[in-house]
Amino acid sequence: GAFSARVAPAYACGAIMAESVGGTAGSAAAVPAVHTRQVLAGTTAVVFDCDGVLWQGDTPIEGAAASVQRLVKHEKQVFYCTNNSTKSRAQYVEKLRRLGFPANKEQVFCVSHAAAAITKAKLAQLEPAKPPKAFVIGQDALADELEDAGVCTVRSSSLSADPVGSPAAFDAIRTDPDICAVVVGLSLSFNYRMLCYATLCLHANPDCLFIATNPDAATVTAGRLQPGAGSVVAAVAYASGRTPTFIGKPQPYMMDLILAQAGVAPRETLMVGDRLDTDVAFGARAGTQTTLVLSGVTAASEVDERMTAEGVIPDCIVPSVARIFPA
Repeated sequence: GAFSARVAPAYACGAIMAESVGGTAGSAAAVPAVHTRQVLAGTTAVVFDCDGVLWQGDTPIEGAAASVQRLVKHEKQVFYCTNNSTKSRAQYVEKLRRLGFPANKEQVFCVSHAAAAITKAKLAQLEPAKPPKAFVIGQDALADELEDAGVCTVRSSSLSADPVGSPAAFDAIRTDPDICAVVVGLSLSFNYRMLCYATLCLHANPDCLFIATNPDAATVTAGRLQPGAGSVVAAVAYASGRTPTFIGKPQPYMMDLILAQAGVAPRETLMVGDRLDTDVAFGARAGTQTTLVLSGVTAASEVDERMTAEGVIPDCIVPSVARIFPA
């Protein structure tokens, strides 16, 4: 394509226009000057993050659905991988289809589903005397996936709504002795009682598992920064003094599942996301090719600074998914 002279050649990888990036590249000079069609030529599977990549809220990114449809038409395997633990795979399939993206349940890898599978496997290794339970801080989708996997749960929403307003109120909190795991994701109703309960579970039993969906501190919602699951996890970790096992991106669990299902090698796979610290790092750690889109959390003006801070460099940078496989 025709690239603006105002943009350093390294940005030519995705035909980023000057008005999208602006200025000079700085550390972005490390990004290879490779067009996305060259990247796709050796790609069998494409993995998309969702929020900020395919849509913002309930509004699809312009041209994204058509681009994904063209990938499918050209016989690329398409997968959707999200750190959002507030929805189940079935809910994601419904939303993807409603917004025009081709999808079935086998193409969707939600961190809630992966967290349930990992929690079940780790609980089995503990060999508890009684059936173990998991205390779940998160939306219903996370607990639903755990229960679907055969894990008994104590939902944070089942706790008393009364405030913990005194030492006596805190002393009255009694945890279930059968809880062997605390699983934390994004909770839109997170409160101090939930924090106390999780902390007591983790402190009372050193062998209690601490599983967290993902470390995303925040996400962009309607142009504003909304605290994410990582913020809730940080509160529990800080209060309990325990370090969680993260399941979501950039950890390898979901990519391992995707590669196994697709039957492809990492270098035949392209990871597309809007975050360097989770999406691009996720693909890079697994050995896949990576593309950063500037339609979500990472603004064009922040690219250089964030690449330097995160130490993560994508193979390609594009304004949006619409540029990955243009008409």
